[in-house]
Amino acid sequence: MTQALDLRKFRKKVLPIFPRNVHISVMPALSALQKCIESATPLPFPFPAILLQEFIDAKSYADLLKNFPNEGLFKEMFHPDAILPGGRSARQVFEWNEEGFRKVERPTQEVWLPFVAALHCASFQKSLFERLEVMADRGYARIALVRDAAGFKIRVHPDAKDKLLTLQLYLPSQPFQQGLGTTFYGDGHSPLATLPYRPNTGYAFKVCENSFHGRETLPFLKEPRMTLSVTYYREPGQGEFQYV
Repeated sequence: MTQALDLRKFRKKVLPIFPRNVHISVMPALSALQKCIESATPLPFPFPAILLQEFIDAKSYADLLKNFPNEGLFKEMFHPDAILPGGRSARQVFEWNEEGFRKVERPTQEVWLPFVAALHCASFQKSLFERLEVMADRGYARIALVRDAAGFKIRVHPDAKDKLLTLQLYLPSQPFQQGLGTTFYGDGHSPLATLPYRPNTGYAFKVCENSFHGRETLPFLKEPRMTLSVTYYREPGQGEFQYV
């Protein structure tokens, strides 16, 4: 019942774009995500972190990849670490907010809406927060597709204090560039592990003073490094979809 209520609120804000006869069910995506959290492997880091495997079924994963927004809808993110020598950014972002859903075509809306809605559901947040020892009743989510090109890097950092939890889902089409994953570091910034960039996998961690992670400069890429970035903030205003 909680999920149905959340989805109605979600649809009320995002849709009039859908006609009344279009049925969108969040439950399959929600069930898959919760199962993924329950079976996730704890990572041996000095802060709570988990490795995620098969966050969605194989067919739904393929559908997500087939229905990325058009490249022209992504916006350059001008973080200092992402700027290339010519002044362009190596990182582009598409946010799954109300504006984003209105820009994409109907097939993309229908594929991505249930998955994005599930990530906002209170029951999923509860499972995720409990697994990672996050002491909060809820967070305010910001969800974005991230497209990284060769030359992107990000320095070692713990994440900002206004964040409760970071979840990143890897979205490659093939497992041929597994070395492109995020690297986690110890307190002395010595590498602990690089999590392989494999299809239908990801990670999540509690944001702490020592949740150090980063990414060395990406080499030549056969295809862009695609991920789904899900950040849960402490307060409204940073995240999107605050009505869910």
